[in-house]
Amino acid sequence: MSNSFDMFNPTGNGRNRYDTFAGYGNLFPPQNVQRGPPRPPRRGRGQTRARQIFQSQRMETKRRTEGAKTLDKIQDLVKTTLNPGVKTCDELAARIGETYTLKAITLSITTRAIGFGLAHLSFIAVSYHEIAVPSIYAQYRVFLGDFIDFKNLLPGGNWTTNTDNQRVLWSQFKQEQILPESPKISYKTDFCEQEFKSIIINNPPKTRAKNRTRLEYDGQLPSLLTIKLTKAYTGKLPIPREKLKDLTDLCKSNVIPSIYHDFYMNLIGTDEDFEHQTEDEAE
Repeated sequence: MSNSFDMFNPTGNGRNRYDTFAGYGNLFPPQNVQRGPPRPPRRGRGQTRARQIFQSQRMETKRRTEGAKTLDKIQDLVKTTLNPGVKTCDELAARIGETYTLKAITLSITTRAIGFGLAHLSFIAVSYHEIAVPSIYAQYRVFLGDFIDFKNLLPGGNWTTNTDNQRVLWSQFKQEQILPESPKISYKTDFCEQEFKSIIINNPPKTRAKNRTRLEYDGQLPSLLTIKLTKAYTGKLPIPREKLKDLTDLCKSNVIPSIYHDFYMNLIGTDEDFEHQTEDEAE
């Protein structure tokens, strides 16, 4: 029995309150109380004060020996551990892009546990891969009348040079950010970039594009509120006849569920060459 006195835990162990009566019978006289079996140690969050002291000392030791770890470094460590063989940020984004939406919640929680020294990467890997992701896509049903033609906004605007005087390659965009109150488009060409690059739309180009006709302007774009936008499509969009035949065959063989047959069977076929037409528009 310890010689030190602790009014909250006189015997030093706290597993059985009857030890208090045995050690300090004069101070705490029991009244018709029978000694029972020792209680099992507390398990779970918090555990005992001794466990809390041990964890705090362990955290302090890790901070002194390994140094403080930032949350960004821990997240990168977790991601590369869960996805071995990934070298670039684009490969990492492609690997975890399908399940990152919901699993990012686990990363944000478990990385803090690693920072405090309460969890290990092997445990995180198991927990991470056990998460069930029913669907990563938010699907919205749209109709032909929901599409708007924005080509009337193109003439006179700046679509080729960003604020760093660099050429804009739209095909390399990985992430975009458009705010209604700002006349600019922010974008990233790499998921690992820390800051967005920006294109100021209402900054007229200094030279006329060679292969594009622009409206004449006096240094300022017309107000966007005065430009009338039209619907992009006035009727059903045709598809190549060969593709239409393949779709109808899939409907007849019930590969496509019957609830979608009306949509596919009512499509319009055409003999136009869409592949060459798309290449001409891209140029």
